Amino acid sequence: MPPAPPLALELTLPGLVPEEEEVWTTALPRLPALRRLLARAQHTTVACEHIPACFLASFGVSMQPDWPAAPFSRLGDGADPDEHIWLVADPVCLFAQASGLLLIDSRPLSLSDSEASALVAAVNEHFAPIGLTLSAPHPQRWYLRVPRALQLRTTPTDAARGNSVDALLPQGADALLVHGWANEIQMLLHEHPINVAREARGAPPVNSLWLWGAGRLVQPQPPALASVWTADPLLRGLARASGLRVFASPAGGDAWMAHAQPGQHAVLLEHAEAASSANWYEYADRLERQWFAPLLAALAARRLRQVTLATHRRGQMLRFSTTPGDLWKVWRQRIDLAHG
Repeated sequence: MPPAPPLALELTLPGLVPEEEEVWTTALPRLPALRRLLARAQHTTVACEHIPACFLASFGVSMQPDWPAAPFSRLGDGADPDEHIWLVADPVCLFAQASGLLLIDSRPLSLSDSEASALVAAVNEHFAPIGLTLSAPHPQRWYLRVPRALQLRTTPTDAARGNSVDALLPQGADALLVHGWANEIQMLLHEHPINVAREARGAPPVNSLWLWGAGRLVQPQPPALASVWTADPLLRGLARASGLRVFASPAGGDAWMAHAQPGQHAVLLEHAEAASSANWYEYADRLERQWFAPLLAALAARRLRQVTLATHRRGQMLRFSTTPGDLWKVWRQRIDLAHG
């Protein structure tokens, strides 16, 4: 049997495992390629708070004391962070519910360039006297430059999405300072003409900014990767700062294999919008067709050396790594999520 080619993939899939165990167990029989990849795999777990922390750590970037996602994300969005301290300042909508304020992030807000520009200008005019500067290299992704390092621990927007935010607000010695900025921003945005117009046409308002990922750009120490494929600004920024080749998210496994050169590659797909079980089933079915079935077929044909499926669940990064030889280990039947 010829040796497997030197082409390998780590595919990171946020939201791959739903919170509801019954959804997972019901779905697996209708996802045969995923089930085989997971059952035959060698399973490892690494403790980490969230996916941004996992990627920063994998590139040798340490906490500052927050995980410094902001400067790398800004670089991934095509804007130079220079030597400044940055916070990600994602435009969000907060809904009041009995359990507290619920966060809806920028993706369903569908902000236009003109709306983003007007809201950013209003915030900058208000905060100019204290040296805060907001910018929006992408209409859905904003960044706040601050005049000094912050003693802060924050929660990424993806981790806060759909949750009550009270327990997820910034913590640390500078938390009250940042809470004050956020409160002023909320008051400023509440009656802004852009939001008045949005609500008049039935669109959710941008009534807050979610601040997270404070820090300064440092030189990463990248893993041994030939390229990175993603639309995620943090991973794109880490790759660019490391001198790695960066490509757009591929449409599926076949499209990726048609263009990938020999070596180890990383693909990060966008977070699943799986607010309900039905949406998660649709997401998983699409992944089965576009990714799991083609990758399994390529492994079986020895076109790939290894496929690793990775996801984050309950404070753990779960990795399932499968080689062509693993596919013959039929005694491996159990899919172990116990450590996640």
